[in-house]
Amino acid sequence: MDDKSAGSFQELRWFKIINGIPGLFAISVTLIFIVTVAVIFIIRILRPDDHYEYRKQVREYFTDLLADKNRSRHTRITKTIVFIFLAAGLLGLTIYNVDKMINDDPLISSNLEDNTLSPSFLFCSLSNNELFSSTALYSTTPADLSKEPINLTDSLNEINGENGKCLLFDGRNSLKPKDAIGGIYDFEFSQLTSQNMSSGLLVFVGDTNNEMNWTTTIPEGNKFSNVAVEIITGNGLIQYTETRYKTLNGGRTFRSFQCSLIQPVDYFSDTGALIRVGIIAPKNVLILTEEPSLTLADLYSNIGGYLTICGIYGFLFGSGKVNPFGFVSLFMFKEQEKAKLEKDVTTSNNISNQAEFEVEFNQFKKEFKQFKEFKDNMESYYVDMEFLKKQ
Repeated sequence: MDDKSAGSFQELRWFKIINGIPGLFAISVTLIFIVTVAVIFIIRILRPDDHYEYRKQVREYFTDLLADKNRSRHTRITKTIVFIFLAAGLLGLTIYNVDKMINDDPLISSNLEDNTLSPSFLFCSLSNNELFSSTALYSTTPADLSKEPINLTDSLNEINGENGKCLLFDGRNSLKPKDAIGGIYDFEFSQLTSQNMSSGLLVFVGDTNNEMNWTTTIPEGNKFSNVAVEIITGNGLIQYTETRYKTLNGGRTFRSFQCSLIQPVDYFSDTGALIRVGIIAPKNVLILTEEPSLTLADLYSNIGGYLTICGIYGFLFGSGKVNPFGFVSLFMFKEQEKAKLEKDVTTSNNISNQAEFEVEFNQFKKEFKQFKEFKDNMESYYVDMEFLKKQ
């Protein structure tokens, strides 16, 4: 079965794993953001006028994260061990999930769809006798075969193979209406037979594609394309079932068939020397579709769940100092943020006259010692004051 969409980049395995267009857009935006932040950060670190300060700040940030000087040695050691275990777990989880995304066997989903496609039929004589076609008809119901059938005779072509000269009905060139569901195919054949030679037929039901070889004794395609076979020694009525398998990488759909001979056959009238074969098509087919075992959304979900578990780190060792200034303020636009903060502080503490200044100054001297103790405690345990320090 040749799909128009098969082989397009939207049907490739990697494209489905990243959740298609939305996933590709999310990855692109994320990479642009990460690269932009990384470039600005590196430029700041390497800038001659303040590279030492930035390096010191980065070093102190990670030092405080793992070895807070305000904690006991036992707590620092335990904190470091737990952090290493959690980081190793995150790394292991990421590697496991990425490997599963790339190498794991696909999952299989199934659903039923209307059967609007014709299969291909190969008719061969049991005794390698020359086979001739009389008529080939199609109808959606058996009753319509005698009223307004669709003539498919022109779709039959001769093919030479190991079973002799056979007749192939190619489903790709079928004149059956595209929207017709199920139905019945009616074929009549004659053959030149010698005395004591069998007049039976071999009937094969399969799908014509680039990998199908109809010339072998038992025609076969690839591992997904099973060809059904039935032997008919006289008039016969065959019913087939079909399963379609859609691959993950490339989105190609392969058709597999099974068939059975319905006995006794009272459907046909006496055809004399002709052999009449009826083939009943199912109204529905089973579609098996390969799906990624893990997608990008699943990866984010698994990592997010693990990071939620890592909240135990804060439960064990506390949440650390309050830092209202994030990565962007500390490492990317530090000068701009400080200028804005100093402007706001100067404006809010503007003293209009000398008398007010004297009162404020005397009050400040009285409270200076108490304020210094309060400030030291806040810096040590509660608030990260690094951003507010003068250069």
